[in-house]
Amino acid sequence: MDFGGTLTGDFTAQTLVLTKTGHISGNVHAETVTLEGSVEGKVVATTLIIKTSARVTADIVAHNITVEVGAHLEGRISMPAQASNP
Repeated sequence: MDFGGTLTGDFTAQTLVLTKTGHISGNVHAETVTLEGSVEGKVVATTLIIKTSARVTADIVAHNITVEVGAHLEGRISMPAQASNP
């Protein structure tokens, strides 16, 4: 889901692309998250991509994280181990 508006509150989806004009003040929960806009709160994802234009002030829990050069990131990052298949 592409989101370019302003939201105060929690956001839950399978996939989120927060565009450059997007701002979320709250918790984000999604399988795959791409951030181009700004987030304040907490981000929980399996895969997180933080683009150059992003401003993220959040605690992050994700298995895979990509942060592009120039992105603003402030907060704690936790990368829990993924369960392995026997």
